[in-house]
Amino acid sequence: MMRVLLAYPYDPRDYWCIPPLSLGYIACGLIVNGFKGDIFIEDLRKEKIPPNEFPVYVKRKYGKIDFLGFQTFSPVISIVNEYVKAYKRENPDCIFSVGGPHAIFETEDCFHRIPDLNYAFLGEAEEALSIVLSGGEPDSNIAYRKNGEIAKKKRVFLEDLDKYPMPAWEIMPRPDEYPLRPVGFFTRGRKVAPVIATRGCPYNCSYCGAPQSSGKKLRKRSPELVAKEVEYLVSKYKIDEIHFLDDNLTFDRDYTLSICKYMKDIGVAWNCPNGVRLDRLDPELVIEMEKSGCYAFSVGIESGSEKVLQLMRRGGDVIKKEKIREKVEMVKRYTKIRVTAFFILGFPGATYEDDKETINFALSLPIDHAAFGCFAPLPGSAEWEKLKFQGKTPDPSSLCIWKFSYVPEGRSKKELDRLKIEAFLRFYLRPRYILNVLKGIKSFDQVWMVMKRFLENK
Repeated sequence: MMRVLLAYPYDPRDYWCIPPLSLGYIACGLIVNGFKGDIFIEDLRKEKIPPNEFPVYVKRKYGKIDFLGFQTFSPVISIVNEYVKAYKRENPDCIFSVGGPHAIFETEDCFHRIPDLNYAFLGEAEEALSIVLSGGEPDSNIAYRKNGEIAKKKRVFLEDLDKYPMPAWEIMPRPDEYPLRPVGFFTRGRKVAPVIATRGCPYNCSYCGAPQSSGKKLRKRSPELVAKEVEYLVSKYKIDEIHFLDDNLTFDRDYTLSICKYMKDIGVAWNCPNGVRLDRLDPELVIEMEKSGCYAFSVGIESGSEKVLQLMRRGGDVIKKEKIREKVEMVKRYTKIRVTAFFILGFPGATYEDDKETINFALSLPIDHAAFGCFAPLPGSAEWEKLKFQGKTPDPSSLCIWKFSYVPEGRSKKELDRLKIEAFLRFYLRPRYILNVLKGIKSFDQVWMVMKRFLENK
């Protein structure tokens, strides 16, 4: 009987530590499609297991593994290779695979950096992995070595998300045993679990690869199934806060209102830390969101310069500063929902003055928290493709959005670092905002995250 381990790698640079939903959905796909072997899911972040300890850890906990799949992102691709090398030395017959954004956008790089790699899954793998493990050859969403070359099949997206009703929580690490280090830092509850209701993003922001990763068409799980998953998490694990990690939960207004109806009946707090589009919000919607338990969400404002917003291809009303201000003020006028705003410093084409304008704009808005990220040309984004065309792409494993790992032409790292420190200190060293941070801390893990972010901004 084949034994399959799906693993999320440990990167000491990570801030967040949350259950790996993607691996849970892949495991669900194996179960629904009739896989008869053993399936295990391991979050190496949670256990803090580095590559050199991995083989002994796996042997002690799971025994011998026949198929090992890693979720991977560009910054951790080299770390994943260390895990593969370590396990290959102890188990030379093991089959290795990767999935995730780097596998989709830089497939050949995955095989180059991981010489022992057998497969790369190019997007949603619920069906492709099931076919591979049954001895077949998928006709989509996979790449593999063939005659010294990398063979890549076409990419397709699942149309019926309800076919795989929810992540296989029963074999995932228990969500109630995770450290309180969720996306977005601060919580109202103490036991938090992530949920994804939709997949896809119809927008074209040039710094983001989400539309290429999950498709431009918004695909939705039925609200009933989303509610069933939330009810399961609340009853089984006593979860007291749900984080919707969708790229665009509020894109379809009627769908969002349906989710609100179910969440109100369940009676659990919820948050959208991954962000919602400001231009998809209106008074009725935010009022219903708050009534249903939504106490916070994040919004992508990104810049205080309309010139830069145009360069970012933000589209819609969020390229006009007065429209952004109107929407934020509308949320605050009708609700007490806590608003966190995302901003990007150091975007290509932005000047020192543009970034100063962004900082000043952030200070002028009635938002509760601000996250000043550092531009990084992530694989899959239009900005990455521009650099690729010019032959100027940086090492993807060096990229980071919390430090300036990439400096656009005409800017200096020293200047950008100073701007980031200025943004952080000017925003948070105000009495009300210091109090906001202190009120939001509920665990030593959150203290650690706040201190880590503070020290990295010095």
